[in-house]
Amino acid sequence: MTPIRVVLGPYPATARARTRNRFGGADVEWCEVRPVHRAFGPMMLEQAYDVSELALLALLQAVEAGRPLVLLPVVLTGALPQQCVVVREGTGRPGPAWLRGRRVGIRSYGQTTGLWVRQALWAQDGVHWSELAWVTEEGPRLQEYPDPENVERSREALQRVFERGGLDALVVPGGQASSLGEPLWPDLAGAAAAWLERFGVVPANHMVVATRRVLEERKEVLWELYDALAEGVEAERAERASAGALGGPVVRCGWDEVWPVVELAIEAGVVQGSLHGTGFAKEGLRAW
Repeated sequence: MTPIRVVLGPYPATARARTRNRFGGADVEWCEVRPVHRAFGPMMLEQAYDVSELALLALLQAVEAGRPLVLLPVVLTGALPQQCVVVREGTGRPGPAWLRGRRVGIRSYGQTTGLWVRQALWAQDGVHWSELAWVTEEGPRLQEYPDPENVERSREALQRVFERGGLDALVVPGGQASSLGEPLWPDLAGAAAAWLERFGVVPANHMVVATRRVLEERKEVLWELYDALAEGVEAERAERASAGALGGPVVRCGWDEVWPVVELAIEAGVVQGSLHGTGFAKEGLRAW
């Protein structure tokens, strides 16, 4: 029997699963891709793996475009959007309104972090994404979702452009923000609390997906993998809680905890034009 090819990054939530070489009676081939987002394109375009980590917006675009992928109810990474926008040291935490007419760097316009940042800027602060110039390193992975007109491509690494003053702000994963600059929001904790009060969830970024073929032919593999991941998620949540992490739970498992953030991402994606708004019935997107 052909081994199941799996790409999952090395997180506390995945540590237990990554020690195993069999799930559901099938051998597992752990494929190491660093950084893990380099696996996203091959998974979206050609289903290069049987199970893969994949950003939420990337999954939604792929499914809407007809790619045979399904979602497992696991969130591996996420962050409050206010944690993901930095300005250069000395700018003085100017606040979202300051961004109007300015240049903001982001790896890809279709990056899930950007979806949540745009949602926060518009829904909480009234700053529309069309009022900003977005500068990216990468283009869209799927031709069905071209970048809007206010997006330009950089020939240089965005961090270098940002450091020399060619960008006013930078969108980065929450864990990297503090080392690259200071927060855009003057009251970071207050803005984050306002997000949680309004939307009730910490935004999800990286999820776990599988091909529809594996779901149909070897579902027991996905069940056992999910059980192992759920154990890891609970262990990581306990560790984060003891450390006093900002906001609610980041890593999550089970549909009751995962589906609300998926629905919010669909709503935000449609409003922003990153999704067309079709093909998101639960039975078509969820693995079970």
